[in-house]
Amino acid sequence: MSQRADDSIPTRQSLLLRLKQRDDTAGWREFFETYWELIYNLARKSGLNDADAQDVVQATVIRVARKIDGFKTDPRHGSFKSWLLGQARWRIGDQFRALKRESQLSGGTAKGASDPSVGARDDDTRTDPTNCVVDPAGDQLAAIWNEEWEQHVLRTALERVKARVSVKQFQIFDLHVRQGLSVTETARAVGTSMASVYMAKSRVQRLFKQELKLAANN
Repeated sequence: MSQRADDSIPTRQSLLLRLKQRDDTAGWREFFETYWELIYNLARKSGLNDADAQDVVQATVIRVARKIDGFKTDPRHGSFKSWLLGQARWRIGDQFRALKRESQLSGGTAKGASDPSVGARDDDTRTDPTNCVVDPAGDQLAAIWNEEWEQHVLRTALERVKARVSVKQFQIFDLHVRQGLSVTETARAVGTSMASVYMAKSRVQRLFKQELKLAANN
C-alpha cells in the first residue's frame, strides 16, 4: 500500500473542510464514527484500561474540535494522519501523567493503567503507571498507530465496498478471498454456481481497487 493511500483513505478532504464549520453536527458525527476506534485501540495498546482509553478518545475529539481550524489540508504541511496522532499522543500522555500523580498520592498504586506483563485488560490489576509498556513520547506509539491505521484503512475500504454490492456477492468475496475457501467450497457454502463465484470475486475486487484509488486521490 502506498504511503499516500495509507495517509488518505479514511480522510476525505471534504470531511476536514466540513469540520472547520463547527455547526456541522453530521460532519462531527461522521468524524467520531470514523476515528474513535482507531484512537481507542491506540490508547489501549499504550497500556491504558478501557475507561481511560475512552477518556482519551473524548479528550482527543475535543482537542481536534478546538484545533481543526489550524490544520492545513495541503499535503505539503503534513498528513492528517500524523496530525491526529499528535493530538492523541498528547492526550495519552496527559492520562499517564494523571495516573502517575494518583499513584504518588495513593502510595504507589493506580487504577488506570493495565498490567504491562499481560497487556491492556479490564480487571482489578493495579500497577504503577510509570511501568507502562509504551512511552507516549516514544517511537513505539507511532509504530502502533501506523499498524492500527493500516488495519483501519482496510476495514474502511471494505465497508465502502460492502455498501455497493449485494449481501451474497460480499459473502462470496469474504469466503473465497478473505477466508481462503476454494471456488467449489464457496459455491457449495453459498448455494450458487462456480461461475457466480468467479463473477462476484471479480466485481468485488474491482470495486475494492476503485475505493483504494479514489481514497488515495482525496
